[in-house]
Amino acid sequence: MPTWLGWASSREPRITQIENLLDLAPDVQEAILVHSGSIPLWETQLRSVVRILHWDDQRKALADLKVNRYRGLVQQRRTDQYK
Repeated sequence: MPTWLGWASSREPRITQIENLLDLAPDVQEAILVHSGSIPLWETQLRSVVRILHWDDQRKALADLKVNRYRGLVQQRRTDQYK
């Protein structure tokens, strides 16, 4: 078996995750890639957005995810202040 085949098979789950991101609306992809620095999102958090088929619903789900993530970060910073 060629070496590259072993490499590809061991990376299959990661490749699938990346391919799933291609199903997102173009502006949602851009928001994740370009603007994610202000409110960091994890791949596991984006799975719920990726499962949505309709682009308008994806946009709403991403906005909701960012709001909830922002609230979580603010709460964490407040908690860290009092430690």
